[in-house]
Amino acid sequence: MELTRFVCILALAVSVAACGGNGNKDAGNGEDAGNGEDAGNGEDGGLGADNCLNAADEAVYTAIGEGDLQTGYRTVSDGAGDCVSLPSVDGGCGDELGALLGNPSQENIDAIAACVVTCTEDVVGADLTAACLACYGETVSCGAANCLAECTADVCDQGCLDCRDDPEKGSCSPNFITCAGFDAGSCDE
Repeated sequence: MELTRFVCILALAVSVAACGGNGNKDAGNGEDAGNGEDAGNGEDGGLGADNCLNAADEAVYTAIGEGDLQTGYRTVSDGAGDCVSLPSVDGGCGDELGALLGNPSQENIDAIAACVVTCTEDVVGADLTAACLACYGETVSCGAANCLAECTADVCDQGCLDCRDDPEKGSCSPNFITCAGFDAGSCDE
């Protein structure tokens, strides 16, 4: 039973990072100024907005996407998702997921977010700003904490997409789109 729940949480966390949601915010042409290294705080206490829309991050995404910004977005999102399926001994977040399984406390949710930030940087091998990386940690931890039941069977199922968009369930996808400044759109393909 515990192994089944663990696999379900892994699938959920991967889905939240990889499937940006239903929003369609355009990343623009790189002229939007991001928030640099400081994640900042929005009026609502969040991470701020458009943290990945700055020249430094967009250069990294473009390089990762071999010249295509959108491919870079998807690759980094997939990398963040991969972090939850990697064991802790390989730099992944297995220990943090196990702790969250046993106790869905804010401390364990924050630990998964921090782990995903570190792991995403290592897995992708890119030097994204701290503010941009924080968006990935937040979206994975939000989904793991709020949408397990809805996303277990199919991460691109409408019920899962609706859960990740639901304000009562943390608005995981809209918050990522606001935080990062784009929607990776993996479920739209």
